[in-house]
Amino acid sequence: MWFGRRTGVNIAAPGDAGAPIYIPVGAENAAIVGMHIAGFAMAPFDQTWFHWVGNIESQPGVTVAY
Repeated sequence: MWFGRRTGVNIAAPGDAGAPIYIPVGAENAAIVGMHIAGFAMAPFDQTWFHWVGNIESQPGVTVAY
């Protein structure tokens, strides 16, 4: 499990479980790095806990579609 935070920026909200976690790649692209599993139940929504794509794909029969 990984933790991410962008102080003062809403990055996750209730109901976001299962959503992809992206990082910027260059000025106009992004790459998926994980799947959101938890965050704060009330504002500020500037933190997320997520599974890394490599951990998800290490499960039998699981592939993340890019």
